[in-house]
Amino acid sequence: MSDSEVLILEEARKKPIDERVTHSNWKARSEAYEHIRDSCNRVFDESDSCLSTFAGFFAKAVVDSNAAAQDKAVEALSAFLQKCPDTLASRIVDKTCAGLVNKCLTGRPSTSQRAYECLLLFIEVEQAERVLEQLIIGFDNKVPKVVVAALDGVFYCIRLFGVKVVDFKILLRSFPKLFESKDNKARDKAKEVIVELSRWVGADVIKAALFDKMRDAIRDDIDRAMQEAAAAAGGVKPRPERLTRKEQNRPQLAAAWDSEGEG
Repeated sequence: MSDSEVLILEEARKKPIDERVTHSNWKARSEAYEHIRDSCNRVFDESDSCLSTFAGFFAKAVVDSNAAAQDKAVEALSAFLQKCPDTLASRIVDKTCAGLVNKCLTGRPSTSQRAYECLLLFIEVEQAERVLEQLIIGFDNKVPKVVVAALDGVFYCIRLFGVKVVDFKILLRSFPKLFESKDNKARDKAKEVIVELSRWVGADVIKAALFDKMRDAIRDDIDRAMQEAAAAAGGVKPRPERLTRKEQNRPQLAAAWDSEGEG
């Protein structure tokens, strides 16, 4: 690092955090995101004023033009979401998740992994419907790998939270166009999501909602895959691996999965 750059970073550290996160030097912005991460990690009360201060930075931070700084921004967002109240999460979820879906899920491996975790953390803090909306918007992205990444995100949401949290009816309305995609990876990933969904709601629901909208070859592939998934489950109903905060605070809701499952 040159002497001039050292001086730039030293001067940047003296500035308010809102100026640091918009600094022209990417290393200065990266240090600002690290400061946010560390500050959030020290928070023990969701009413801490620093959370409110930081909330408005993330929509722009997660689409930082520098990949290294972007990675730090997503890491900071993860720390923030683990501590913030749902009222703050609801203020930033739409624009921030749009950035995660369009710019982060297909970024560096570490950035991608953290971005998926941030989407799940938004769901934990009671923002499932709005996370799902942004993932579905991602289905229309002109970049095929973004579409596949958005489908991966939906898969993880269903697999980890189940359909009591993730509204499958909204999803079903968005899938017919995916089966006509020119991208093989997108079509294959869409099939995976539908098969996963069938584990929770049953194959009959999938057939009634989608089969008349599919070409014969795709319908046969999905029907076969759903049968294989059902056979592999052996009659055992899936249960969520993660809970929202409200569920975590009401053990009886978690216990309900043991007695009810989904079918």
